[in-house]
Amino acid sequence: STKYKEYTFPTSGVQTVKCLFNSNVITHNIFQSCDYFYARIGGKTKKVDYSAFMTCGLKELYLSEGIETIGSQAFYGNAFTTLKLPSTMSSYEGIITNYCPYLSSIVLPSTMQKIGNLFGTCQRLTHIACRAKTAPTLEVADIFKNLPDNGVLVVPEGADYSTWMSSENLGGKNGYDQLGSNKN
Repeated sequence: STKYKEYTFPTSGVQTVKCLFNSNVITHNIFQSCDYFYARIGGKTKKVDYSAFMTCGLKELYLSEGIETIGSQAFYGNAFTTLKLPSTMSSYEGIITNYCPYLSSIVLPSTMQKIGNLFGTCQRLTHIACRAKTAPTLEVADIFKNLPDNGVLVVPEGADYSTWMSSENLGGKNGYDQLGSNKN
């Protein structure tokens, strides 16, 4: 079987990548600093390791169902605007979206039970949709501190996200409004 960790593609100039590997892990730094514009991660992939797509210039990113774990800094420094985490996600390590200056919308699956420092310094992230009926536990204080003031949180109708809306979690912000239905 091919071991993908032996091959890396930094600064290769490739503009499109489909990660439909036979391996179930996209290893760390494998595409670091490439100049990709589009990535679709699926196939048998179960894990995207830390720093796998760091500073690739990704403008579009699609994560297929089946991915269970995303490592820290996996998508650090990219240009995609929307991120939808698959419902098969069981965990992520650290800030997977840190310094993604164009990320404006993120969709969290109904299976998400805990959220650490997921958002990092996403200065344009104004739309967070969470499909969980019960608000995932926030493992980090001031999780929304670096986000813009005009954000919207979309949750399923009847869901209780009052723990997220405390001033401690919002870092003094009062701009994040909770909407009662989630049709994303």
